[in-house]
Amino acid sequence: MRVAKQVPASSHPPESKRPVFNYDENAVPRFSGSLRGPIQEYDLARHGDAETEPLGYIPEVEQTFSYFEAASGICNEKGVMIAECTCSAIFGAEPQRGSKPLLGYMDLTRLALERCSTARDAVDLMGRLAEEYGFYGVCVCVCVCVCVMCDTKDENTTLTIPSTMYNLQYTTKNT
Repeated sequence: MRVAKQVPASSHPPESKRPVFNYDENAVPRFSGSLRGPIQEYDLARHGDAETEPLGYIPEVEQTFSYFEAASGICNEKGVMIAECTCSAIFGAEPQRGSKPLLGYMDLTRLALERCSTARDAVDLMGRLAEEYGFYGVCVCVCVCVCVMCDTKDENTTLTIPSTMYNLQYTTKNT
């Protein structure tokens, strides 16, 4: 069973680098170690695994938001939510340590939730990062739906209504 876990907000010194990982979708856990911060579920003592080695690094921001993740990012403290839908395909790009393509959908969703307070910013960031660092996928096409939840609630329910929704589609390319 895969459980959503909370990734804490964190501060980083200027000029810091953020590690980027290739997550094995069939592995439990998908990541081990402390390179993503103090997340209990990834503690090496808990699994006895070796520290997961990064594929590469991108510039880190000084402050990240807290968010929930499972296989990919789910939602952050600012109300930005991400849902993804992969379509099966035969061809896809493979990540290569230290070169392009560097980012898969799992890390793109995490990066968007770490750094963005609006759905529009999340879509823009994922697109820019995919173009700059290259996108690899477990399939040829990944559709990502990003929305931000508004604060308006129906007086008879606790359901929060999406105020904005964007769709972003990636196609992998061996670059």
